[in-house]
Amino acid sequence: DCHLTPTSLDFGYISSGDHRDMTFTIKNNGGGTVAGNVSESCGHYSIVTGDGPYSLGAGDSVAVTVRFEPTSRGTRTCSIETGNALCSNVPCTGEATDPDPGMPDTVRVESLDLQPGTTEFDLRVYLHNDEVLGGISIPIAWDSPDITCVAVDFSGSRVDYVNTKLFSIDNPNHRVNVGVIVFFEPLVQPGSGLVFTLRFSVDPSAVQQIMIFDKTFYPPGGILMLSSSTGSSFVPQFVPGTINLGNAPPGTSTLE
Repeated sequence: DCHLTPTSLDFGYISSGDHRDMTFTIKNNGGGTVAGNVSESCGHYSIVTGDGPYSLGAGDSVAVTVRFEPTSRGTRTCSIETGNALCSNVPCTGEATDPDPGMPDTVRVESLDLQPGTTEFDLRVYLHNDEVLGGISIPIAWDSPDITCVAVDFSGSRVDYVNTKLFSIDNPNHRVNVGVIVFFEPLVQPGSGLVFTLRFSVDPSAVQQIMIFDKTFYPPGGILMLSSSTGSSFVPQFVPGTINLGNAPPGTSTLE
């Protein structure tokens, strides 16, 4: 009995010229021997470890690490062959974006220390870009059920003048997606500064904790992405933020 974990690999979005590694495992869950040969013949993909022949006794396994390293923009797929009729091949998919055209652009979430008893707070998100932008997409997730996002505010930000500013708040899944699209206004010029503010309420029963705010995927298609004035899209760097509620000691994040 040949068992694959996982049965497919989704590499998500990365800039062309960068790479991302993911691993799947072939395991013999039955008796006898499971043998085959791991191989691929796809552009933009390679096998880092675990390629070639394998022979697995009962309970044995082999890990196969696949690298997605696109050289140009577009959706790229591949099928990693396991070489055994009992094992299906492993489909891979990834989306390559254009590389950042200049110095690395950066989205940064601020970090705050909140006193015990805090009932609400504002969390600011900043953007540095060194090229002209026509579109911005920033999905952010947090790891605590004790806070609720109640508003997204663009007042005083670098994109306050843009008419088409969109956002979606998904508190049950602790995430928000914010987008800015320039149609008829001046494009977003190079610079650094506030891009939006997230307003949160705090559950009165919340205990001391450290909350982490990081980039995320917001279904069905919300990803961290910037679009230049020429229409090319690329992924900026992202600096997560933290909220220390009630002077929590290190190591009290709900992610740990």
